[in-house]
Amino acid sequence: VGALPFVMALFGFIPLVGIPFAITALVLGVIRKSALAPILGLLGIASTVAIYGTLFYEGSKPNGPFQDGWNKMAGQQLNGLVPEIEYYKLQRNRYPAALTDLKQLGAHSAFNDVVDLSRAWSQMWSSPQRAPQSYFYQLAADGQHYYLRSVGVDGQPFTSDDILPTLPTEERLKTGLLIDRP
Repeated sequence: VGALPFVMALFGFIPLVGIPFAITALVLGVIRKSALAPILGLLGIASTVAIYGTLFYEGSKPNGPFQDGWNKMAGQQLNGLVPEIEYYKLQRNRYPAALTDLKQLGAHSAFNDVVDLSRAWSQMWSSPQRAPQSYFYQLAADGQHYYLRSVGVDGQPFTSDDILPTLPTEERLKTGLLIDRP
């Protein structure tokens, strides 16, 4: 039989990258009539499927182990939206009525990144209502201020799981961004 199928099977246990090695071990094992090499090849493929399946499953759960990373990404996107909202006001002498109005600013904006992340979350949960990174924007009654946040897993604004822009206070006070509940 030789050692080659077993070496390939060993490399087949490297997640993702090892799949071609595992397939090679499987094929060589069948060709060389080895009982063990194809089994090891299949186990290598199964280990990759198990590892990445677990990562995807755990990573897509609300409040899962990767939630901190998603929260940081949401915070960064919110921080990117504040200057765009302020720029919109400079250009049009009013704040946007909705975040979708920011599309008028140009081809690439932080708004497009926010839409892409929200769409990804919605697809993972098959329901936009369950997407933990949905963004809440509301123009205040005076038209000179606004609320901006990520509503978190519960989907409700102004609750404890909301993610807020993390601007320094002195910088935030120069904008129309309001943090406290209306």
